[in-house]
Amino acid sequence: MLTRNLNEKDRHQLMLYLGRMYRSSALKNKRHSMYEIHEDTAQYINLEVAYEFDQILSGMEPFEQEILRNDYLLPKAAGWWKNKYAKAAYLQHKRSAITTFLDCLYT
Repeated sequence: MLTRNLNEKDRHQLMLYLGRMYRSSALKNKRHSMYEIHEDTAQYINLEVAYEFDQILSGMEPFEQEILRNDYLLPKAAGWWKNKYAKAAYLQHKRSAITTFLDCLYT
């Protein structure tokens, strides 16, 4: 896959960027119907981005969804995971979740 050639830092930066894109899309989505045709093509594409991200997430394991949502898409306070996961397990799940998400997005 294209994204497998990225190092961990670059994959993290890509997920931060995708998270900003998702949040922007999700805000617009709350104001408009998902499939409503807009004169502004960019706005329509943004709605499709949010929909595509949600579709990818729905096919992932619940713990992967939780990590991606809480770390990137709809970020919670740093350390949100400390009461649920050991650090090594969290980092392993996070790497797996990022790989799965990016593989789905870019195939």
